[in-house]
Amino acid sequence: MRKFLLKFLLVAVGAAALLLLLNQIYRLDHANRYHELDKFGDIAGFDDRILIANVGSSHGEYDFSYDALRARGYTCFNFGLSSQNFELDYAVLQQYREELSPGGIVFIPISYFSFNDEVVSEKEKEERAVRYYQFLSPQYIPDYDWYVDLTTHRLPILTAGYKVLEVPLHLYEQSRAAGLFTLRAYAAESGEQEASESGAAAGSESSAEQALSGNEASSKSESGEEQPDAETIARFEEIGLLRYQRHLENKSEYFEPEQIEFLRRIIQLCREQGMTPVLVTPPFTHYYTDYISEDWMYQFYEVIVQICKEEGVTYYDYGEDPRFTDSLQYFGDPDHLNTEGAAYFMEILEQEIPEFAEALAQNQK
Repeated sequence: MRKFLLKFLLVAVGAAALLLLLNQIYRLDHANRYHELDKFGDIAGFDDRILIANVGSSHGEYDFSYDALRARGYTCFNFGLSSQNFELDYAVLQQYREELSPGGIVFIPISYFSFNDEVVSEKEKEERAVRYYQFLSPQYIPDYDWYVDLTTHRLPILTAGYKVLEVPLHLYEQSRAAGLFTLRAYAAESGEQEASESGAAAGSESSAEQALSGNEASSKSESGEEQPDAETIARFEEIGLLRYQRHLENKSEYFEPEQIEFLRRIIQLCREQGMTPVLVTPPFTHYYTDYISEDWMYQFYEVIVQICKEEGVTYYDYGEDPRFTDSLQYFGDPDHLNTEGAAYFMEILEQEIPEFAEALAQNQK
């Protein structure tokens, strides 16, 4: 009996060890699904607390660029993620609130869909929720579920299904990358590898940046301004309608009290940390805004004005700014700025928002 128990124990320990090993290997592949979350790991290495930041959905993620400010020595961070609503903005800021610097500024993007939920199905909502198990502590995750945490973050191998068969291939690729399976024709293959890596880097662009690549096919008028070609215009028209339908059609509630309440909490949290909250609607092309009725816009601004009065916060509207609305060279698609557009937008914010200029001046590097 004792020998049987010993054998059973050895088998159980071996099986557990094998499961943990496979899980660790699988997690490396699994983590690639959430590469946009890698930036949160950088916060621990910052020399200073974050002086300039933003939250938001993809309009925050793509429309706020801090490269020039970082080059000037300012510590900045973009907390934006695609489909991130005010509730999730608040959850993320709660986790990193101690990293925010007193005297700084937090931009809170107000998109036309911000007061309802951008996601359009339960499946999409579940997939979005799983993302936050990868980097938030359980106490900050809305409607935390230990089973979801276990099967999607800590032991994703448990729900890997047929994907577990990919683990040996991934292990082989890791070994080859480490030089354990060096091929004789290495010198000849090195050029192919470099080309492959270059292609992989190009393929890792976001959907907004991929759309931008099509914008390069434009011409210039006699005045020197970029003139989009017919193909680019057709694509913007098509995507603009699809985005409008996703964001603002067939919603049961366009101004959900819960989201308004979370916006208020975000404002309060910023102030508790000594940060200045500023509401901003980023620029869009008219291929997106043309579909929005004046009546709906009136309701949108009515809600914002009420929040601004009650919370004592300022709001800046660039949604239909003429410097952007027809300038497709600044956009990756009808409602997301590209790299050039985000840099230009940041210059405008610094010039035109007194709270921003003051924060930079008081913390001059």
